[in-house]
Amino acid sequence: MHRFIISGPLNPDVHYTAGLAVRTGKLQEEILEGRVISLIAGRGFGKTTLLRETERQLMDHHPVYLSLRVIPERSFRDEESFVAALSAALSLYPGRGEMKRMTPWEKLAGRMDESGKGREARILLCDDVELLDQTPVLQPFIRFLYTSTIEREKGGRVCFSACVLCGRRAPEEMKLDGDRLPRIISGSSVSLTLTLEEVVGMMCAWAEEHGVTINAREVATRIWQESGGHPRTVCRLAKEACRGAIGAKF
Repeated sequence: MHRFIISGPLNPDVHYTAGLAVRTGKLQEEILEGRVISLIAGRGFGKTTLLRETERQLMDHHPVYLSLRVIPERSFRDEESFVAALSAALSLYPGRGEMKRMTPWEKLAGRMDESGKGREARILLCDDVELLDQTPVLQPFIRFLYTSTIEREKGGRVCFSACVLCGRRAPEEMKLDGDRLPRIISGSSVSLTLTLEEVVGMMCAWAEEHGVTINAREVATRIWQESGGHPRTVCRLAKEACRGAIGAKF
């Protein structure tokens, strides 16, 4: 039987996944257009779950999932350290043509070229981008992603066919030295807030699995109104409501 997820990573084989397939499909469409996309939402909205499921669905397009939380905090202090840590996280190594006078970003592009020979450019799914805020690597990293994705139409070096920047704050809203980054990133149209009908569907699925008769729409409406459609809050309230309905832990 499926369960309501309260914490930790979501597993579609174990947990209820209201609307995950639809959202994954929409994000895939945006990715395959070849853009730099931001997907921004607070804690508990299922951002990482969506990125991981998208990674699984797009395996033929060479997706790379990267959480910036694997980068040591000290590596955000300068570009050289950040590129070195990023290269390690992506299992990239110096190429034969790498020279000391090259910028860190030129080195990174070269390493990606070396590792990607013989296949299409990757799709980068970058999580926890809010960690870039107020760091000296913010602008250079975003510009690197932009030029290595969008600039390919102008004959630039291609590292990524598309990028998704996911986190709790949008990079284009972050500030560095009082200046905002140029609007070079497209906001995703994917909404992570659950709709009323999705909550109703979740409650109907639970009732069917447990053989319990409930007024699914009435219960779902109360949960949806109280939670505002926040996925983890919906699951917490749904679990409480269902426990009350059958008087058992599940």
